[in-house]
Amino acid sequence: MLDDGAPRVAEDRDAARELVVRCARLLVSEALPDASRALDLARAAPWEVVDAVGREHGVLALVGAALGGTDALPARARAALKAESFQAAAEHLHRAAQLGTVLGALHAADIDALSFKGPALGERLHPAAGHLRPCADLDLLVRPEDVVRARRALMGLGYGERHRMPSGQEARCVALGKESVFERSGRINVDLHWRLTPPYGPLGDAPESLWRRAETAVVEGHTVRTLGPEDHFLFLCVHGCRHAWSRLRWIVDVALFVRRGGLDWCRLERTAVETGCEHLLRAGLLLAHALLGAPLPAAALAACAADRLAGAAAGWYERSVFADDQPRRRRAWLVLLRSGNLARARELVGALLSPTEAEWSTESPVRRQALRLARALAKASGREAAGP
Repeated sequence: MLDDGAPRVAEDRDAARELVVRCARLLVSEALPDASRALDLARAAPWEVVDAVGREHGVLALVGAALGGTDALPARARAALKAESFQAAAEHLHRAAQLGTVLGALHAADIDALSFKGPALGERLHPAAGHLRPCADLDLLVRPEDVVRARRALMGLGYGERHRMPSGQEARCVALGKESVFERSGRINVDLHWRLTPPYGPLGDAPESLWRRAETAVVEGHTVRTLGPEDHFLFLCVHGCRHAWSRLRWIVDVALFVRRGGLDWCRLERTAVETGCEHLLRAGLLLAHALLGAPLPAAALAACAADRLAGAAAGWYERSVFADDQPRRRRAWLVLLRSGNLARARELVGALLSPTEAEWSTESPVRRQALRLARALAKASGREAAGP
């Protein structure tokens, strides 16, 4: 007797994936065909599968916003979405308050800090509904020279450093790394960054002009400083490519950022070229346009279409959003999308040899080298992703 369970499971998963994409497209383009198809899929796809896919890709709240008010979903699914929305709103308020407390402590220590991703991005993309973009941690950027004092301020709030920098070697850790994770019971983690990407990445050093372009935002009553729109958008594209756009939410971020407007496209392109990110930027734009209908200006779309490398990468990313992890291909595209052979070589060698938090926080040189060798071998064999 043949077991037809596996094909059925695959069909349900494909239907759920198409449903979450259609719901995301509704928020970006409000296209009626997407609405009609989403309703048909909502009636057919098992809710348990939709719930799992939505959570995995960080878009379950968006599905609720698109379908929660219809009768296409079964009553228990609508009730679950409503409960999820209330919980997400409560968590957003809690995280905004936590962000305000942390930034207040840094400000009291005379440390300039920028919030990026997280609640600040949620408010920008979803005005008055920031909870529609969930976040797992609070990302803060400080200047490298302020890292030691910022660590002290966070510890003063009761946070502990996941991989503590060895005493007396803080300068080496700052030179080799890009962030340190701080944890506290009952709070979400704080990721303290002094670079937006690893040192070998395209945004490895934040110029002073980035700080001058920073903007002020209000997140649930808390005033925060965040990256300027072009810098924030460029980072989202670089971050997405670094992680091969493996979560639908990251593509939604880019598409909604475009739809909300306010981008200086000339400045964006100029900054991308200056930082060697132009292919990464265009790949992100083409992906958001093709998958979610992001409304690109004609000039930007023409520039993206002329970039054959970005187009090929965007096509692969679109086909791979829901695919199993393919670390070697992910690394290959990330290297190819860098501008120039020197940058490509730095990306390739840096991903293999640059230390992780666990490595640079290890005081024993022998253990540090053993960890680095093991990671390099794992990456070379395709068993590990290409780093942060």
